[in-house]
Amino acid sequence: MLHLFDYRRPEIVNAAATGNLLTGTVVSVSAAPWMAETTGRSVEIKDGKIDGDKFSFKVTTENKQGERTAVYEGSVVDDHLKGVIKFRGIGQTLDARRKTSGLAT
Repeated sequence: MLHLFDYRRPEIVNAAATGNLLTGTVVSVSAAPWMAETTGRSVEIKDGKIDGDKFSFKVTTENKQGERTAVYEGSVVDDHLKGVIKFRGIGQTLDARRKTSGLAT
């Protein structure tokens, strides 16, 4: 029997740009068992950069297995952040919409 799991990972990205510097936090929420230690935790954006409509930043979390770094790269398109989240060589699509209240996905 094949079991497929759909562990969606909504993220809240609170970011601000000052010149070419991008700062802020990311909060990931997931029902996935491997995310139990870090779900809901606010993590600081590191190495955040803006170049025209392009952005990139890193988020490093720590759990029992050690440090893990995800790299976010993409473009700002209207009120969207579109791009990819790279973690351990695997890319996941990023399509975040600006929200003034509630959870952005």
